[in-house]
Amino acid sequence: MIVPMKKLSVLLYHKEKQDFLKSLQEIGIIHIVENTEVEQPEAASETYQRANNISKTCARMVQILSKIAKEKDLALSQEKPATAVERNVFNILREFEAAEEKKEALQQNLSEIRKDINQLQPWGEFDPEVIGFIQKKGIKLRFFESTEKKFKQLKMDDFFYEIIHRDKSKVRFLVLEKERPFEADGANEVNLPLKSLQNLHQESERLEEESADIDKIFEKLAAHIDTLNECRVDNSNIATFATADLNMVNEIEDKVFSLTGWFPARREKAVNDFLDNYLCYYRIDIPEVNENVPILLKNNRFARLFEPITRIYSLPAYRELDPTPFFAPFFLVYFGLCLGDLGYGAITVFIATIAFFKGPKQYRNLYVIGLLLGGMTIVSGIALNSFFGQSIFYLKGNKEYFFRTESGEMMSFLGSFINAKKMTEFPAMGFAIFLGVVQVLLGIVLQCVNRIRQNGFVWGIHPASFFIIICGILFSIGIGSSNTGFKGITGIDISTYKLGAFQIGSWLTIPPQEFGLFLIVFGLVLMFLFNNPDKSIFIRPLFGLWELYGFATGIIGDILSYLRLFALGLASGLLGHAFNGIAFGFIENNIFPGIFATIALLIFAHTLNFGLAILGSFVHPLRLTFVEFYKNLDFEGGGKNYAPFLKEKV
Repeated sequence: MIVPMKKLSVLLYHKEKQDFLKSLQEIGIIHIVENTEVEQPEAASETYQRANNISKTCARMVQILSKIAKEKDLALSQEKPATAVERNVFNILREFEAAEEKKEALQQNLSEIRKDINQLQPWGEFDPEVIGFIQKKGIKLRFFESTEKKFKQLKMDDFFYEIIHRDKSKVRFLVLEKERPFEADGANEVNLPLKSLQNLHQESERLEEESADIDKIFEKLAAHIDTLNECRVDNSNIATFATADLNMVNEIEDKVFSLTGWFPARREKAVNDFLDNYLCYYRIDIPEVNENVPILLKNNRFARLFEPITRIYSLPAYRELDPTPFFAPFFLVYFGLCLGDLGYGAITVFIATIAFFKGPKQYRNLYVIGLLLGGMTIVSGIALNSFFGQSIFYLKGNKEYFFRTESGEMMSFLGSFINAKKMTEFPAMGFAIFLGVVQVLLGIVLQCVNRIRQNGFVWGIHPASFFIIICGILFSIGIGSSNTGFKGITGIDISTYKLGAFQIGSWLTIPPQEFGLFLIVFGLVLMFLFNNPDKSIFIRPLFGLWELYGFATGIIGDILSYLRLFALGLASGLLGHAFNGIAFGFIENNIFPGIFATIALLIFAHTLNFGLAILGSFVHPLRLTFVEFYKNLDFEGGGKNYAPFLKEKV
């Protein structure tokens, strides 16, 4: 949900400005509104730029040195880091930057030397002075590469040449020219650096030693991580304070300043108590309709995990519903269906578990999401009857499976099987469409609620008409009472419909045929009369025609898009099964050494398939959320994150 906000407007006497801002930063509640019309004084701007640059530099240093300390397993606690008083932190900054600059120069030189070594290695050792002496005598040395076949075709009778190196792919040779140039048709000339391999290796070793000495400097500087972190926090707070100072508007000749901000409504008492301590005028208001209110999300522990996904697209507008708790369970199910394999789910859980205990603690929420997604994939893998592409339970028509049990058909209710007509049925296809209908209808309901909250009841009738029409269509395409013999306009008897082992059709309480037709007509009437409440009722039917066209062409495509949930799971399962057939073919056909080839191919193929599948399993649920669901939700977005003016602690 979106936390309710209130607007704060303050008029403050100039003598209390600095003390007021310091205390405001301490309580850390107010999100200060940026004022782009305020002219930035040079001193304040310089203060911000200097502090911001130092903070970023320290943050980068802490990140680099922390990585070095972790790799070298340095016992930092044994050497107490110097404070800013004992050792000027700027000396640490200068020492680090000097070492880093020298390290970069060494790495660049070392890279060039290694490149020369790799280029000269096939040609062997030679003395550059000897080559220089020969060239002074008017003899030119040229180096060539060619294939064995093209080398035999070269006309070299009138030239002195020497084969330097020969292997299966290339022939490397040297040609000496004095008067007539060598026509190198079929050979590529190589411009070698005229350097000694021995000297290059010696230079490389020297640079590596210097680089190691610089690494020792970094290891010593790692003892001052706490000092650098303190400096980062201090300068970050200075920069934040300077920004807040710039957003105080000069109202009366540097005597009175104003400030506008936002805070969570539940913190109103704390704000009142704080402001009562200052000689100021303040006013607290409820947000007006068109104001750009910062967004603070507050959800339960489960939905909170999916807030980063909400932020990928955009935060909702203040008067919208927070879509996070509504799409979170769908996203979880969609991911599981797309990956859809018990084995791949187990791998996902394993990786997420290792990351949870060994990875950076600031990303633990992401690791928990990984555990949930992996767990849902395991459940979906059982439901889809897939373990690394092989069937887990025997279903009708399965030739290869691990278990044959009566409960298998119930547990793998989405698994494919052969029906009485010898045709393959895919219950997962119907289940994907079912999920699409449910989420689209949920989006329309939320759109209706959003419009009623923002504009009033009349504005919610239009999206409600979509919901009514869809329900009417569902009742009319085949859901009819088996007692009356109604089979709908398509002639399909839904009463016999099954989802795997589940006799879903017989469980439904079916309304009569007339009810579905009534819903369609009633929904169309509402669509034509209430599509644009701000326009005349006489022209609304014209807009209704356009609305009907958009609805008819869009809603079918939206629902059919959910077939990707079935298609991706099926594709990864079939690909895994094909890899298994190829890999086990080495053993079955006694191809030596079969067992090693089988294991190697299984690892490589399933790693590749897992990587592709998990990528698609993340991207496509995102698409269904941000396109189909957000479209029917009529999601506006564009919210700005609530960022209170606060003092960061170390």
